[in-house]
Amino acid sequence: ERGLTVASIGWQWDVYQSDVLMGLNPPSADLSGESNAGQTVVEIRPNEMATTWLLADRVHKPLKAKNISNPDATLYVKDFEDGEETAIPRENWKFAKETPVGVIPSEEHIYLNGGFEPGKCYQVVYETTESPIAGSGLIALRDVTSFLKYESEQLLPDLGDFNHAIGYGVSQTGRMLRHFLYLGLNVDESGRKVFDGLLPHVAGGRVGAFNHRFAQPSNQSYPSFGHQFPFHDEELKDPFTEKSDGLLKKLADDHSRPKVMYTNSSAEYWRGDGSLMHTDPSGLNDIEHAAEFVRVYHFAGTQHGAGTLPQSNEPGAEGAFPLFAPNIIDYSPLLRAAFVNLQKWITNEIEPPDSKHPRIDDGTAVERDDVLNVFDQLPEQVTPDRSKLWVIRAMDLGGRSENGVGIYPTKEYERYACLVSSVDMDGNELSGIRLPD
Repeated sequence: ERGLTVASIGWQWDVYQSDVLMGLNPPSADLSGESNAGQTVVEIRPNEMATTWLLADRVHKPLKAKNISNPDATLYVKDFEDGEETAIPRENWKFAKETPVGVIPSEEHIYLNGGFEPGKCYQVVYETTESPIAGSGLIALRDVTSFLKYESEQLLPDLGDFNHAIGYGVSQTGRMLRHFLYLGLNVDESGRKVFDGLLPHVAGGRVGAFNHRFAQPSNQSYPSFGHQFPFHDEELKDPFTEKSDGLLKKLADDHSRPKVMYTNSSAEYWRGDGSLMHTDPSGLNDIEHAAEFVRVYHFAGTQHGAGTLPQSNEPGAEGAFPLFAPNIIDYSPLLRAAFVNLQKWITNEIEPPDSKHPRIDDGTAVERDDVLNVFDQLPEQVTPDRSKLWVIRAMDLGGRSENGVGIYPTKEYERYACLVSSVDMDGNELSGIRLPD
């Protein structure tokens, strides 16, 4: 009805491909000539006891251990994300897996005596034989989109001509679109604009593990390259590192910049990075976006994925059991409206509504403590330990990090500001777009 054609590509190297899952078979880097190729890190976050874990982020292709007997490989454990890490003695774990016939060596698994405990955060740092060029997925996105937009008649004559291209990504793929912008990839090899518009949804202020050595694109929680400054489109100064940068610094001219609508739920704010999209890193001032190109919308009172009715009491992602039942607010109408407004903005130059999100200048962007203090006064509410909430910190990934080679575990320092929407006396958020139900 709207004249849209939907195209999807496989861009992620570590996906197990099937009839319903697309992935990418990328080239691999030849590291044979390097005396120090670097190490990788795999995060392990169990929701139930397990003695064995695949060397991958959740259920993805593993980064195989180069030498299963390497004494320099290290397993760390933390009680929570921002907690102090402790090295587990090497004799207590091995590159192996538990089977019906006993524990056997494995370059694809890690085994821990006594098991990995649910609720704890583990990280194993080791050398790997795998070196897929993860960033080729970003190039694939650029080149396939450019081909469809400008040259599709060469292979797909029945499709007709495409006037515009809009990129849509949710969560991980939303962060991938932000990373795409940061690398300045919205111009193809012929100098033509690739995407006319982008809608990164529930991506927050981060990018991802999409363009460094030994990158696992599925990883989203371990502090690494995807958690680094910058967070805002415009060039700002990091008060902790003195570095100046902006998400769109490499797309400074109007010809290359797409129209962008950032849409987020409350979850991206509470996890520590959402507000950094529209404030300075210290959280002292609102920083405006270029209104001719960008809108930022907060869907008030929502969770990461749209809610549904009836309310479910089933376990969440990867078997996690939440303390409370999931949010039921379905923000789909808002998301559809955002997409239609973006389309009209591109094709008919119809200005969309102004950005709507928590702001410092009107008092609707506040510290998380302020909101939790309200919830503490409500009946039957159990609020989280303030000291264990997720944060984003300035970090040091080593002297070769500018070339995409990290040193782990990541060294973390000062905390960036984390602001969330203020709430009324009933705990409902006051900023952003509030649905009537």
